[in-house]
Amino acid sequence: MSARSNTPLFRLKRPAWCVEIALYLLCIGVSRAQIARLLGVDERTVALWLERAGKHGERLHQHSCQNQEPAVVQMDELMARVRSTVKRWWVWFALDPHTKVLLSLHLGSRKTDSAMGFVHALVATFTPGYCPLFLSDGLPAYFYALTAHCGQWVGGKWQVAPRLAYAQMIKILRWRHLIACFPRVLCGSLPCGFLRADPNGLH
Repeated sequence: MSARSNTPLFRLKRPAWCVEIALYLLCIGVSRAQIARLLGVDERTVALWLERAGKHGERLHQHSCQNQEPAVVQMDELMARVRSTVKRWWVWFALDPHTKVLLSLHLGSRKTDSAMGFVHALVATFTPGYCPLFLSDGLPAYFYALTAHCGQWVGGKWQVAPRLAYAQMIKILRWRHLIACFPRVLCGSLPCGFLRADPNGLH
């Protein structure tokens, strides 16, 4: 059996160091065309390496990130700059602040449909029936997505799970400097001592 089996390098003719350099340069923002010129390969080859690495990483995450029971989940979204497009893309992510495990990642718009897909993938990483404390910024889409996924149908009506605990960390900025941060509870209640344990809230 090849040492490259079950890796993104399987059946690739290029040496491992060449692919590793290409993937590293992609991670720091170097374009595929520049990498292709540097390594003396076709740009489509670099695109193939990126696709293979991405799919392998996704499979590895799905295999490893199951039956999670984080006490707290921090959710946020960052705007991503994508070359050759004027559309704004947002990277949604969910993080366990204690272990630093990235539980879910989603690329899309900053609207409710993207929030739904993001939260759907996030909830799938938890032990069935488990519900942690969710924290986010003030984006309303989180509330709709969480209440749509954490609950059940009772008598033909959707009921939000009473165990759902969700708070938005509201930040007050002055001249781009954080001067205050406080939680706004929308579902459930915060654990006793939460503010003392995590005074910074959502990072």
